[in-house]
Amino acid sequence: MNSRSDVQSSVRRWRELLASERDAAALYSRLAEAETGERQQIFRDLAAIELEHAAHWESKLRSAGAEVPTAGGPSLRTRLLGATAGRLSVVKGSRFQQRELPRSAQAGSSTLLGNGSTNGDRGTPPRRARWPAAHASVLPTPEHRSVIS
Repeated sequence: MNSRSDVQSSVRRWRELLASERDAAALYSRLAEAETGERQQIFRDLAAIELEHAAHWESKLRSAGAEVPTAGGPSLRTRLLGATAGRLSVVKGSRFQQRELPRSAQAGSSTLLGNGSTNGDRGTPPRRARWPAAHASVLPTPEHRSVIS
């Protein structure tokens, strides 16, 4: 059984991950606004996937009896990245976004690799390891995948 401090630590972490997923969705939405055609649809699909990820963390918080923070606006960092992408180019902006991921998102990314690591996040469902596949599913070819790499 988890101690109270373990649960509190998990709740803090889940809130950070929730904020990160919401920011990613906002950024992909902004990138979609800066594009047209197929690239626009790709970014819209990626934003939808990030919202699904956010719903996962909302569910984890609710199941722990914790308050789910209301969705506010994107962070200053995300707003700046979105503005940069809109002015320079989507490709440069998305590459910059990947280099500038906050530590909390980088720490959570090992659960995205499907390597079995959970970063202390007890109860992470197996589907969490498939999240990169969800992203890849909207990027049909390596050429499309380069849009976000």
